[in-house]
This record gives sequence, C-alpha cells and structure tokens, in this order.
Amino acid sequence: MSHVSTSYGRHGTAASQRSFRAIESGLRAWNQNDISRMAELNRANRRLQLPVRWRLRYRQRMYGNQGATVAQLMELVTASFVLSLLLSGCADGASPWVELKGQRYDVELAMDDDSRIRGLMFRDEMPQTHGMLFVFEQQQPLAFWMRNTRIPLDILYFDDSLRLISVAAGVPPCTTQQCPSYPSKAPGRFVLELNAGQARALGTKAGDTLTLDPTLRARIQPPPRDGGDSR
Repeated sequence: MSHVSTSYGRHGTAASQRSFRAIESGLRAWNQNDISRMAELNRANRRLQLPVRWRLRYRQRMYGNQGATVAQLMELVTASFVLSLLLSGCADGASPWVELKGQRYDVELAMDDDSRIRGLMFRDEMPQTHGMLFVFEQQQPLAFWMRNTRIPLDILYFDDSLRLISVAAGVPPCTTQQCPSYPSKAPGRFVLELNAGQARALGTKAGDTLTLDPTLRARIQPPPRDGGDSR
C-alpha cells in the first residue's frame, strides 16, 4: 500500500509524483518490450531502485542471455551484501520494532517520499509478525490506497503522540487503475500497515498507544510528542 495524503499526494509533492510515475513507466516499458524506453528509464531512474525484473529484461534484450546472466549475478551479489547487513543488524539487536497491545512487530521503515511511494507494493506475502511503519515529518490529514498492492492489509493511523486515531481493517488489494483511498479520521503522523486481521485479533481501539523501539524513536525528527510509549 502507498500513501496518498492531501499534503504529499501519493504522494502530493511533485517529486513524489514523478517517482511514482517513473516506477509505473518502467513497468509499462517492461511489459511492452519497449527497449529504447527501458534504456532511457534505466539511465534516468536508477536511483529510484525500479523493479529489477524490467532492468534484467532490458539487459537481456540488449546484450543477450549472457548479458542477462551477468546482470543477474550482479543483482545477487548486491542482494547478498544487503542481506549480510540486515543479518548483522539483527545480530546486534538493531532490527526496528514496534509494539501494540502487547504484540511486537518487526517493521520496515518508510521515512522518505520514495519509500512511502513504494510501500508494500508488489509483495506476495508478509510474515504475520511483520509490518511497515510510515513516518511523516508532521501531523497532517492522511490517506492511503492499495494500488499495485497484492496482499490485504490493516492500516492503523496514529497521531503525533503515537495514539491510535482510526483503523482501515481488511483493506483488499487493488490491481486496477481506479483504486479507492482510505483516509484517517483525524490528522496523523504515523501509519502502521499489518496483515489483514491483526487489528481485530489485537482488539485495537482509538487511544491505544504504539510503542517504538527506543533506537527507532531516537531516529525520528522531530521526535513524537510526550505521551507516546517507548521502552
């Protein structure tokens, strides 16, 4: 799922919209075997970390199977390096987590426009004890949609004090061009996405407090207002 707030657009800033358009352009080029367009996007948008599959398709068409094999090897080397960093972080106890109603979740973080745009798009599954935490710079009206999201989710909105505002429960995937948005009932600053059914299983209600990993909390600027829990 990705964010479509009134301030950020999904995101409303021009930079965010350009990023999202670039991602979709890359996917369309890959599906249409548009070699020249893929080459252009590959050069212009490498920093956006566009989906690997269309970059490999481009290389395969341009350089043949050998070029694609080399490209895949490079991707595997990169992935192995990233995985080693993640495992190192876990070994050091640095994997970020949040806790709600006594249940702890390991979370991926979306703390800038690009990561908030990508959200949980194109994921086929997510472990039940995992989620994604979206962090915004200030409290504001928020709304999310499910464009290119393949798994049903619970979307939990929290204010600047980490108090639960509202929940959009059991939101279904959306694979069409016209996807509904799911707004918060009041301005928020933090959004936690979990697998569908988690909010109901926890018995969440407005006013529940989200606990942040102290290391994660220290990274958030400006920090949450007093009243949010931290351990």
